[in-house]
Amino acid sequence: MQLLHLPPEILKQVFNYIGSPFFQEDLTRLAISKKWFEFAQYTCYQDVTFSPGKLHEFISSQMAKKPDVLRGILETLIIKFGTHQAPVNSFGSREPTAGAGSYEAPCESTDGDLKQLATITQQAPKLRFLRIEAYGSRKSDPLEGSEDRISLHSIQAVLTVNHLTSLAIDLPGGVLTSSGGREEACRICPSIGALIHKLKYLRLRMRSICPAAIRPRDSAERLPLNRLIVNLSLKMDLPSITSAAHSKRCGPSSEGGFLQLKAEMQEQAETLGAKMASPKLIRILTHTFPQLETHSLDVLSGGTMLLEDRMRWDDDGNIVEDEQGEESDFSEGESLSWFDT
Repeated sequence: MQLLHLPPEILKQVFNYIGSPFFQEDLTRLAISKKWFEFAQYTCYQDVTFSPGKLHEFISSQMAKKPDVLRGILETLIIKFGTHQAPVNSFGSREPTAGAGSYEAPCESTDGDLKQLATITQQAPKLRFLRIEAYGSRKSDPLEGSEDRISLHSIQAVLTVNHLTSLAIDLPGGVLTSSGGREEACRICPSIGALIHKLKYLRLRMRSICPAAIRPRDSAERLPLNRLIVNLSLKMDLPSITSAAHSKRCGPSSEGGFLQLKAEMQEQAETLGAKMASPKLIRILTHTFPQLETHSLDVLSGGTMLLEDRMRWDDDGNIVEDEQGEESDFSEGESLSWFDT
């Protein structure tokens, strides 16, 4: 029996086994026949991973001119910038992995491409998971972030997804700029907080962050959110990286040191946890100095765990007994000079 003569339910399993990366690597693989296309397009656009180049290729294609196809099929969207692959342990254990593809810094067209993508995905009825990540750059030091930066408004536009339930943002190198060219990632925090009322899962790491990122706009209780991970450590598991800093507080003055930011984020996480209908996991990650050991504060229990290098952010590590000593291992004077633009 020929493949396309199989019953539809079996054909769907076959195409799911082939997987979306096979078609996303070469869109001409969709155009074998009309019946083939009927199944292949669903597989191709159900779980989509865009690098800057692939995103521009899509926006320039005929498929973008027929947005209802992607809009009606899309369930998982991963947007990745930078020249390095994000380590697997940086993902939550329940997150989908990114499809195969190249690793590229943002290009000149990226901002416009993101805004066009946002108009397509905003009303996508099945889109539940969105991850935006950026690792490395074309500079000699991958921690310096991208040479070509992404405007804040473009990222905010992508976040306007009506049916989203899971969001992961991992931008340790700092790629967000305002329209004037100066980094102002603080403005994105309220945009993230505005989504909390409909999210079940939220994972965040940004160069600049503040409690507004995990503060819902309204005071409603019984929130569906049950898993929250905030990583304040900018440590990246990349070759030859032997130093790291922590996130700083949003705003041009970056008032207060890291310990104050950590305390504020913990306080807001506790407040948010009290509003969750069924909290299962609330973690705040940091690292010690100079050992660069990853510590995970379990906000629900108040305990701190040591995460081994290959452990995921939401894994359970060994309990840190000397928590007073742990506080002294954080450096208030950590240099962020290698992040400056």
